[in-house]
Amino acid sequence: MPPRYEIIDWTNAQEDFDTSGGVSCSSITFADGNLITWGTGDGIIGAGAATDTLTITVGVTKEMISVNGASDKIDFGNATDNPAFNFLGSGTMAVTGALTAGSLQVGAVANYTAISAAGVVTMVGTAKRVLTLRPDFDHTDITGQGKPTEVVVGVYRGFSLPLYAADEEVPLFINVPGRWDGLSDIIVDVLVALSAAETAGDDFRLQLSWSSTHEGSGAETAVVLSDTPVDVEVETNIPDARKAQYNNFLIQFTINWDVGVDILSHDLLSMRLRRIAVEGGDAVEIDGEIIILDAHLHFAVDKMFKAP
Repeated sequence: MPPRYEIIDWTNAQEDFDTSGGVSCSSITFADGNLITWGTGDGIIGAGAATDTLTITVGVTKEMISVNGASDKIDFGNATDNPAFNFLGSGTMAVTGALTAGSLQVGAVANYTAISAAGVVTMVGTAKRVLTLRPDFDHTDITGQGKPTEVVVGVYRGFSLPLYAADEEVPLFINVPGRWDGLSDIIVDVLVALSAAETAGDDFRLQLSWSSTHEGSGAETAVVLSDTPVDVEVETNIPDARKAQYNNFLIQFTINWDVGVDILSHDLLSMRLRRIAVEGGDAVEIDGEIIILDAHLHFAVDKMFKAP
């Protein structure tokens, strides 16, 4: 076996090293404070096979790679590499000044937050968040006609629903937010309470009817309000532990966004809440009424703000 020699020994940061003839070694060690510098147009080219890596290890308080000059840069991978740059470790990557990129994607392949070249932030997969909004109640209209009956329990206020009769309903409406992803069903949560003590095993049934309309603009396309809403019904059984007066229940309705005419961001989404008769041969109707306390909608959002 041929003897091993110390191939290179840098003792001065200004000494040059010419690699035009080629260099092969297992490692290169630099004295503390010395780095590799190269001029404009120079670089490290063809460092091994496609599976090989070039590793530069320095002290934790030193810069790893410093590139100066407006025309100098570091290129990672090529147009088909994904990811071209992979940041490892549990630390953070600090950027001093502006980070300019065609686009930036943070996260996994299917679940990530992206910033486009135009600066628009969007979320994909599990990076999406949920926006919760309360719809408008037409409180003046309800109290003016006296139906349904307004109920006050301590500091709580609500409307008490018997089985549906004329005007015994709660109207709701909301403008669909521009941050909604436009592809996910909308969840409507309604908080209700029993107006009186009930018998365990009895049932009540609520119906949420909804319809949406686009905003008409221009004369090219007719936008007509629909008088045929979509009905979503949920029946709830009273367990023994929840039969006392004023026990509350959270009732969840799902609005299927692409039933009939697709719901769009900024649509007017109008809803109507009624109590209807229970169904099924063994179902028994509760004796009292259902107090509607609150309603809120959950929208899956994939952007910070709607487009202008």
